Amino acid sequence: MNRVIKTTTLLLSTLFVLNVSAQTSPIAEQPISNDSLFENGFVDLPPNMIVETDQKHKVVRYFIDFSCIYCRKLRSVMDTWGNTLSRGYKLVYHHVGDMQSPYYFLQSAALTYVMNSDITYGKKQQYIELMFTHTTQVKTNKELVRLIKEATATVGVNPSEVAKYIMSEEATVDYTAAVDLQNQVSINLTPSILIAGRYLTHLGMTDGSPERWIELINKVTSIDIYSRNNTLTNIPNPLLQGLPTKD
Repeated sequence: MNRVIKTTTLLLSTLFVLNVSAQTSPIAEQPISNDSLFENGFVDLPPNMIVETDQKHKVVRYFIDFSCIYCRKLRSVMDTWGNTLSRGYKLVYHHVGDMQSPYYFLQSAALTYVMNSDITYGKKQQYIELMFTHTTQVKTNKELVRLIKEATATVGVNPSEVAKYIMSEEATVDYTAAVDLQNQVSINLTPSILIAGRYLTHLGMTDGSPERWIELINKVTSIDIYSRNNTLTNIPNPLLQGLPTKD
């Protein structure tokens, strides 16, 4: 187990977290990009970078950072869009991570637990909203733990169960897999979106416009719908499960 994560979970178990400054995001947050790789508005990843489980499961993986102002501005837009996906596609919220950062481990692990819990779609969106609203005010790991505890309790998730998961080997494995996937597809900006494990784009392609962003990701999703082989066999996805249907 990664030593940094072991240290964090030990501190959690005693409810005493080191008073260190919140970590800088491992991912840039920019509204505009002129990256030539995205000349068509998106990248069709080469075969060695495609996330096969996401491709087979029609997963739309949305890479966010609770500290990212652009991600926060898109929260309600993505809530609505994700709930209207067609043909078996499902939206997965993937909080970016850094293996050397207890701060990002805590955010990612707590989100994973909440999204995989039995609470309703609306409650999961409420948790995301609470984290977006208050994370920017958090300065220390201790404050982050308090925020997670209060946010999970508010939406009906037992904070003790969240802490138990965070302290488990399962959480470390899940987080490592999530960071590996993030690195595999070269996520450099938030928010970014990976459609069906193959098509990658980010908000910079639309100069930060929510309307143009939705138009772009609808376009890319349509490309996948019409190019996909319908005989693909679904297999279990080991990473963050998608949201259920609307209440």
